[in-house]
Amino acid sequence: MPEFFNRQTRNNRPLSSAKQEKVAQSEAKGPFIGVVESTVDYQKQGSFRVSLFSSFETDRETSLGQSSVRMLYPFYSLKDYRNAGDDPQRFGDSQQAYGMVFPAPQIGTKGLVICPNNDVSQGYWIGYFIEPGMAHAVPDYAISTAITADNQTFNSYSSPNGLPAGEFNKKQQQGQIALGDERRPIHPFANILKAQGLLVDTVRGTTTSSFTRDPSNRIFGINTPGAVSQDTFDKKLVGPNKIPLKVTNLGGHVFVMDDGDEQGLNNLVRLRSSKGHQILLHDTDDLIYIGNAKGTAWVELTADGKIDIFANDSISVHTKNDFNFVADRDINLEAKRNVNIKATERMQLENKFLRSITGANATVEVRGEIDLRATNTNVEINDLSINAHNIRTLAKHNTYLKTENFDVSAVSTIRLSATENIDLKANSPQSFANTHVPGHVYQLGMRVIAPDEDGVLTIYECIGRNVKYPERIVIDPPNVDFWTVVPWAESLTVTAEGLPRYDVRLTSDGPQTGQIHVKTNGQIYVQTLEDINVKTQADMHFTTPSTVYVDGTSAVHLNLPGPGAVDATTSMSAQTLIPQPGRPTQDLPLWPNPDTSQTAQWEKFNWYQVPDTYDIVKRKPVHEPWRDHENVAKEKSNKANTDRENG
Repeated sequence: MPEFFNRQTRNNRPLSSAKQEKVAQSEAKGPFIGVVESTVDYQKQGSFRVSLFSSFETDRETSLGQSSVRMLYPFYSLKDYRNAGDDPQRFGDSQQAYGMVFPAPQIGTKGLVICPNNDVSQGYWIGYFIEPGMAHAVPDYAISTAITADNQTFNSYSSPNGLPAGEFNKKQQQGQIALGDERRPIHPFANILKAQGLLVDTVRGTTTSSFTRDPSNRIFGINTPGAVSQDTFDKKLVGPNKIPLKVTNLGGHVFVMDDGDEQGLNNLVRLRSSKGHQILLHDTDDLIYIGNAKGTAWVELTADGKIDIFANDSISVHTKNDFNFVADRDINLEAKRNVNIKATERMQLENKFLRSITGANATVEVRGEIDLRATNTNVEINDLSINAHNIRTLAKHNTYLKTENFDVSAVSTIRLSATENIDLKANSPQSFANTHVPGHVYQLGMRVIAPDEDGVLTIYECIGRNVKYPERIVIDPPNVDFWTVVPWAESLTVTAEGLPRYDVRLTSDGPQTGQIHVKTNGQIYVQTLEDINVKTQADMHFTTPSTVYVDGTSAVHLNLPGPGAVDATTSMSAQTLIPQPGRPTQDLPLWPNPDTSQTAQWEKFNWYQVPDTYDIVKRKPVHEPWRDHENVAKEKSNKANTDRENG
């Protein structure tokens, strides 16, 4: 009977005669049940040592012996060395290998071992046996509501749907608790989901993808062991040789294709790393979700066609060519601090309506020309200051100015030119300023305002060039040889021409209190489509060297009782411009949006919630848990309810 050794180990010990006899008696009964005893593989060929048994009764003391076996992998391929080249530095001349590999099983794992030609020294591990009840966290860290934890620990997670759980402690519970009633410890992955804000999210965070979920398994997946726990209390004496090893793995990477439970829930494909980075394709809730381990950045593609993006820091995009945004509805931009836009060359805005509201100050600097065109322009400003080298204003029709005080000052000359008349009016002479420039030469017909001998402002008209010859002395008013006084009443001209529908009213503040003087060298026309009322408490005088005509199409009544004239309204200055009322501006409407913060409390079902923010958009992604995900808030997320214009 040949001896067989524990290949690839440093404990090569031949079997005893009794062991060899057991193996010899069982060789015809292979394959064997193998129990992993050591995973040390110095030659790195996928070998590990197992104890062999002829049945599932795997008492280590009754094993048939130990053998070093090699794992059979589902796929592996290698370029034939005979097809390799001669240059060791050239990749194409080397052999290339590719395929699928799996971690070595942990000590105590059971599987099936075959021995070709009944040669026990050439055993192959061809598969694993799942231990009853010990696959809850395969292939993902599924949730459970049967958690074993003290109240303080359990409440700190504050999750109403259950928590990611590990396998139950068979050593403590087997034989004491009915199958299916086991209580499981909280899996360390729960802490990652809590930091991400996904511990209460049964779509993007927790899962039911477990081998033990359904009577008929509907899941294809794999999860790796993960890092070994560094807890010093975790070191155990393992195997028949009592080797001290750390035996707890904290959970690794996950790849799951789940066809859903019996109700069709949790139908998904998920790829998630041990730290929590994940790509999720969820068929039940019809979305694609990509998120990082800390929950500080995520992207979601929804069923209705939304792309929701959240970034705790910056979103940076750089293109060497164009960067195009097109929205068939609105583009909404909001910054809680600044919006900076720069174009090296041209910036062009085109719109139908434009409204700009600045809460404090605004600065517009144009280092070239500015061309402003508008059909109608209304400017409402509290204080306006214009500093310019030259100002040119062209109005093709009329220009109206109305103000409380109107001061015009020129270092040199003020010129007013009109094709017809220039009319100046004031309620009293004292409201006019001295316009005369001493020593200035005036021509025939020019008028100035200057004080008379008593200091009263008076209108003077030049009756000839105001230069006395042969001395060539400039003569200023009130000299009557060169200047004549113009009555204030003669300088008043009132007209409603060009102001249709405007009232024309005259004040009673003339040169003499209580009188109105209207004087013209031509004709006075009064035309109205309604009544003319004239009412006085004294006599009414009509004097003309010609004829007085009074015509009435129906009748002319004199000295007969009639309705009488109505009282006049409060006297006003001649109407030249009606100021428009102030046009109040309205800020953009704001809507409340939920917000979260990792520094906020998680316990007591708070889940990082902080006071709402108010934004110009109705829907704003935030750090998880976000309660406005489309699959959660379907009604709020539809097109109509996310439209800013719908109030």
